[in-house]
Amino acid sequence: MLFVVSILIIIGGAINLIAGFGLVAAGAGYGVSSGVFGFAVLVSFVAAIYMLIIGILGCANSAKPEKGGLLVNLGYGSLAIPILNIILAVMLDSFTFSNVLGFLLPILYLIGAFNLKKQA
Repeated sequence: MLFVVSILIIIGGAINLIAGFGLVAAGAGYGVSSGVFGFAVLVSFVAAIYMLIIGILGCANSAKPEKGGLLVNLGYGSLAIPILNIILAVMLDSFTFSNVLGFLLPILYLIGAFNLKKQA
């Protein structure tokens, strides 16, 4: 399970990275210079890079039970991303149900990491 979820996280991270560049281009095109917008762009890039890192580490270590503790800690960190997305969505008045669905992959990643840690 951890391997599959890690692949999905890598795909999501790559899409978020591309969307982050689109967000920068859109903001520049419309002349947006809001502090909240700049923070949202920064969070977008940091989240995309973090997703790529945990996805790659999850794929590489999905068969190594001794790495379960590291993956659990990274999984806890990945829960911060949807929380920040919800906060930013509320601040920008664009909250939707899909913001809540952002918890799905980090929770599945954590379940897989806990199962791997149990095997050790």
